[in-house]
Amino acid sequence: MAGVSDPHVTIAGNLFALVRNHDYQERESLREYVLINTKRQRVECFRRNKQGLWVLQSYTPKQVSFRLDSVGFEGTLAAL
Repeated sequence: MAGVSDPHVTIAGNLFALVRNHDYQERESLREYVLINTKRQRVECFRRNKQGLWVLQSYTPKQVSFRLDSVGFEGTLAAL
């Protein structure tokens, strides 16, 4: 089981804190941002809904493809 001494956990935790605490989420022009974990084959796409709340859409190998609406991109996790 991964613990605090695991470098991946530390980096992921630091990245999460960085993403969560930045004010870019408050920029009205930002509609979508993406976190990609190639090691675990996961794409997490955060999209702002009509109420201004961030909604998470997770993509795993179970899905054939993932879509980034803001740039009109569709791809597969295998291609990452």
